[in-house]
Amino acid sequence: MTAGEREHEHEVEDEGSVGYERAVAFSDGVFAIAITLLVLGLGVPEVADGELPDALRDLGPQVMSYFIGFAVIGAFWLGHHRFFGVLRRFDSTLLVLNLAFLSFISLMPFTTGLLGRYGGVEAAVVAYAANVIAASAADTAMLWVALRRRLLAPGHGRDPRARLFASFFPGLVFLCSIPVALAAPRAAPYTWLALFLGGPRVARLWARARGR
Repeated sequence: MTAGEREHEHEVEDEGSVGYERAVAFSDGVFAIAITLLVLGLGVPEVADGELPDALRDLGPQVMSYFIGFAVIGAFWLGHHRFFGVLRRFDSTLLVLNLAFLSFISLMPFTTGLLGRYGGVEAAVVAYAANVIAASAADTAMLWVALRRRLLAPGHGRDPRARLFASFFPGLVFLCSIPVALAAPRAAPYTWLALFLGGPRVARLWARARGR
């Protein structure tokens, strides 16, 4: 064993250790706060009784962006939960990547708010898509490190290409939506439906990879 390998070995935290549990708890806390901040962005209209129907209609785009943001953050949380469910050890590199991933998750209430208020503006749609792409890239980088350093439970390191593709699938969907956003910003969110329509197929791909 080289000095570098010994140093790396000392950095590893096993599942069930205090460091491991703190990382999981911190991650879940960031997700919970991010999802809560989404709804806080919806302000109750302060208008006369007769103006309330119109005010609620005006809130429509923001309500829609809330549900989009909730679904996207929820999908990332499910993936993160599954990943830590098969992760048996983590090291300092994985910890830093997890922090980077969480930084993009915590940014989503802001970019979701942009989407709700300026959904017809290219910059707002592209900013949200870029946020999701960055989160997906960090998520995939965590998986790549875990596969390369054999930090997953036995039997979960097979077919790494299928796993990496499944991990970056959300980023791929939003990457493909950017040209649409540049041409027709309000049409771009419809392309994001591929994330949920194709999600089950990607999940089956993941399951088949696990069984190989």
